[in-house]
Amino acid sequence: MDKIQLTNVSFSYGERDIININKLTIYENQKIGIVGVNGSGKTTLLKLISHELLPETGTIKTTGKLAYVKQLDEETNFVSTQSGGEKMMALLEEKLQEKPDILLLDEPSSNLDYLHLEEITQKLKKYAGTLLMISHDRTLLDEVCHSILEIDQGKLQLYRGNYSSYDQQKREQKQRQINQYEQYQKEKTKLEQAIKNSSQRAKAMKKAPTRMGNSEARLHKRETNNIREKVEKHKKALETRVNQLEKPEKPKNDYLVHFRVLDGQKVNKKEIVISDDFTLEIAGKTLIQKTKFTISSNKITALMGRNGSGKTTFIKEIVKQNPKMKLSPQAKIGYFSQNLDSLTPSQTIIENLKKTSIQEESTIRNVLANLQIKGNKIDQLVSSLSGGEKVKVALAKLLVAETNFLILDEPTNFLDVESIEALTKLLKQYPGTILLISHDRRLIDEVADELLLIENKKLIHFSGNYTAYQESKTQKQKSKSNQNNMLLFNFKLSKLDTQIALTKDEEQKNKLMEERNKLIKNGPRKDKEDEYRN
Repeated sequence: MDKIQLTNVSFSYGERDIININKLTIYENQKIGIVGVNGSGKTTLLKLISHELLPETGTIKTTGKLAYVKQLDEETNFVSTQSGGEKMMALLEEKLQEKPDILLLDEPSSNLDYLHLEEITQKLKKYAGTLLMISHDRTLLDEVCHSILEIDQGKLQLYRGNYSSYDQQKREQKQRQINQYEQYQKEKTKLEQAIKNSSQRAKAMKKAPTRMGNSEARLHKRETNNIREKVEKHKKALETRVNQLEKPEKPKNDYLVHFRVLDGQKVNKKEIVISDDFTLEIAGKTLIQKTKFTISSNKITALMGRNGSGKTTFIKEIVKQNPKMKLSPQAKIGYFSQNLDSLTPSQTIIENLKKTSIQEESTIRNVLANLQIKGNKIDQLVSSLSGGEKVKVALAKLLVAETNFLILDEPTNFLDVESIEALTKLLKQYPGTILLISHDRRLIDEVADELLLIENKKLIHFSGNYTAYQESKTQKQKSKSNQNNMLLFNFKLSKLDTQIALTKDEEQKNKLMEERNKLIKNGPRKDKEDEYRN
């Protein structure tokens, strides 16, 4: 059954077309993730479907009850003491209680810690309705969505499968594009070489030698002209073929980055930060209590914990070089925070980066190009950039600066999925140490060598990425469950053994023996005991 139908819908801001749809039909119980670069029109699409915005042309029909959860900065009806994660969970729960037929979500994973993300994932998987969700959380898109709707330059393309399937389809699409472009270039080069050869052949045709008689000269000239005409005709045919070649779209370049490492920039010690007895308090509240921890040098460590557990406060203590922590004297900290105070608004992008960079200009340009800031864009003033663009510039500035210890607090906020994937590649290539706070589980999975978790006011070190940590937790829970099952089994077995030993009635004893044998057969022990005998 159709739940949402858009026909000949267009919407623009000024002269810029944002949405241009011939036809889009979304059916009952479909769960669709919406992706696209910043400013592509994702939020506009949801506002059109919710009838908050009216299309300039076309019709939009929805069937059934509709609920729309906007980004938190658009929502104000909350208790001021609630964290961003608490607000989002409360708002989503409120909307789910209404049991809508259609649920529209705009970045529901923003501000959520990893445990809230797991909770929201399960809620959305259980939701029995039609779901359209904008998210840059690739793990959430993978686990919840069955299709991905891509918005690119106002056009919509629906891909079957979750985000990983969409990503694979896009990679295959790009490879086909590369193959087609290479084949075009090869054919064009071959034809252009043939044209060049024809031109040279025509020029090489000699005039009649002076020793020839008039009749011979005329014959030679006629033959030469005939051959030249044929050569020119062949040349024009080749030129026509070149002009008729269907030129495929040129694939986007992969901008390779080679970070230059200066002498003495590497931290030689195994740990870049160490503390044997660290306590963190704020406004009389203890966040971390008497714990020891280390942060490995030349690795990527992800700092994880519940909202309000003290992650941002903790990294600020490292930046301030809290005397309770021992920071390597070789460490040169570069700190990324959401206030973006490292940028000078009155300067251009390239001026901001060159001011503190130790890298070649080609490296600076390639780092920016990976983040889709290229061409004349780099000469734009920072003050004229969008929030997402400023985030990219601030991150690029840190990556090329004279730093060897990057501390990044939620660097993927305000970034689209394509930019997050580009940042992932850059972080993996960075030659120094990185301490990263992020709610993006895929990012942590792809870049983190180690985790530092704030749990029960302690800092817990885990060697491995997020998936390995989850598997470790599952294994521990399974092991604990097995231990509890074994304890219960032994208790029941011991109780039956006592009852059998004390029972004199043979019929009752036989019943107890049968119960015991059944317990052993179905119990957790693989090495079953010998049957009990009198």
